[in-house]
Amino acid sequence: MGIEEILNQVKKNYHIQLNFSKAVKLMVFNRLMDPQSKFSITRWKEKLYGQEFQEVELQHFYRALDLLAENKEKIEKRLGKKTLILFKPKVKLVFYDLTTIYFASQMVDDLRRFGYSKENRTDGTQVVMGLVLSDRNIPLGHELFPGNTWEGHTVGKVI
Repeated sequence: MGIEEILNQVKKNYHIQLNFSKAVKLMVFNRLMDPQSKFSITRWKEKLYGQEFQEVELQHFYRALDLLAENKEKIEKRLGKKTLILFKPKVKLVFYDLTTIYFASQMVDDLRRFGYSKENRTDGTQVVMGLVLSDRNIPLGHELFPGNTWEGHTVGKVI
């Protein structure tokens, strides 16, 4: 998919020393194999074979997440083009699904809010995530909304 190339292009716009693509790769590996907090990944990475991720530190994860958020649309657009080239999907129908992501926290900010929880949780904040998939289950995009957003108000923005 050329993800490393895309991430390196994003990094060129910033004056940073961290290895952006390694930090993202490590977070993705962890999410796929043994989902943990960013802090825990700093210990978990020691279980991986080789020295590739030794220089990746906790603050690199947070900075990488900032860069991903700031460049979300650009990254999704480039990945979308790669998907079209590789898989040649004929998108005639898309599916849109929403879920809530719960935080074990009562701290409120721009995204984390109290709202209707699909897990019937009332003791923490949440965010609402919308995911668009092709009829062949190829992710086409996603969007995060404040946790108190009513589902019906998300469709217009995603379209």
